[in-house]
Amino acid sequence: MELILNKYQNFIQNIINKVSSNVYSLFSLLLYIFCGFSILFARPFVGLYLFGSRLGELTIGILVIISLFFLVLPRKIFPNELKVPVNLFRLIILLFSLTAVLTGTSFISTYTFKTSSYIWTVSLIFIGYTLLADYDYSKKLKNFVPFVPIFTYLISTGNYPNAVIDFFNKYSDKFQFIKASDLAIGLFISLLIINKHFQNKLLATSYTLVMISIFLPVMLFNSRGSFIATTLFLGVFLLQNRKFILTKKLQFLIIILFSIAAFFLSTFRVYGNFDFYKDPESITTELVVESIKGITENKDPAKVFLSFYIQDGYLMSWDPTTDWRLDIWQDVIYDLIDKNQISFGYGYKEIIPVMLDPSAPGRLGRDGLNENVHNYFVNILARGGLLQLIIFIIFYFKAIQFYKNKFGDYKILILLFPIMILSSLDVTMEGVNFPVIFYSYLGYTMKKGI
Repeated sequence: MELILNKYQNFIQNIINKVSSNVYSLFSLLLYIFCGFSILFARPFVGLYLFGSRLGELTIGILVIISLFFLVLPRKIFPNELKVPVNLFRLIILLFSLTAVLTGTSFISTYTFKTSSYIWTVSLIFIGYTLLADYDYSKKLKNFVPFVPIFTYLISTGNYPNAVIDFFNKYSDKFQFIKASDLAIGLFISLLIINKHFQNKLLATSYTLVMISIFLPVMLFNSRGSFIATTLFLGVFLLQNRKFILTKKLQFLIIILFSIAAFFLSTFRVYGNFDFYKDPESITTELVVESIKGITENKDPAKVFLSFYIQDGYLMSWDPTTDWRLDIWQDVIYDLIDKNQISFGYGYKEIIPVMLDPSAPGRLGRDGLNENVHNYFVNILARGGLLQLIIFIIFYFKAIQFYKNKFGDYKILILLFPIMILSSLDVTMEGVNFPVIFYSYLGYTMKKGI
């Protein structure tokens, strides 16, 4: 009788294990698909309507629920190596709650979770650590990954299929071409997957150099922040692979020449010429004259360095776009200090006050819908205060330390360094598709390595 009972229990346990494995595998596949479509189509994809709500809104709602579980789940359920990151994430959530209480923020308002989305997406690190890493579909998809950057390059330089545009116009809240920051993270992740899973290292490295050469003109045309991030990615990649490159000098000389040719061909496709001339809407003669006039009137032109200068206690720039962002960032800091809110921030119930400053019109953009300060770290400071910003910075440093202890190197920097620079110059982490891709893959790398 006891033998029969043991066999029955083993049978039931095997069924449970198999079902659990299949469920985890399914969720892993769904996350791979979500990240894949986010790379291919970016913002329009997360704007698709499902059950009357946008996919991005549903995603944040699910991540809020998952994040809250981190506060109540016992510590022993997490692997020892994840206990420090989990505790830091718990602290971030507790600081969010404290700021919300101090600022009278509603916990049932959807706007609260929209403005705090940069917190809830962090949970994807732990999801990526388990679902993406333990049920790894990237090996099976590796033969398709090289076509992803080619596809995004083509559709971002004039070959976007009309059928896809019509689809998003019909079923999404908006259609827009892929932003440079979304192109950048899609490129980075694709190249890292190729270099991890392709056995022919020479081919993988060659592909990486050529694709970066092709994308650089696109980044330069659309966003200097993305151009800087892509250049940094290239620099870190070359630094990490310098020993291998030096053993294949002749081959890489040919590859470099081919990459240079690809760069100029891409430049002609993007600009229509080879002088990198673009007539940006944001930079006009009047704005440049006004900037120079301001310096002249201040009688301090000698203090201008690389387009930057100091006037009335503010760091400013001749470049109108850079100056616009610098002005907002510094206003946030000064305003938080003046209002004694620097420790816990403005909260999550309303637009960041300096974005509505009547003395600086235009901060909300042409359509009046822009609420972002275009800087990930300044946004954290504005919303959650200095304490939350410090915890976030510690969290990323602990991720680097975690990787170093586990794999014995700092290869994680090829992902973190360019992304953090890019996020300091653009709206990335305040959306949905970008942080979902970034945090999911960051969790994957913390388990599998780069």
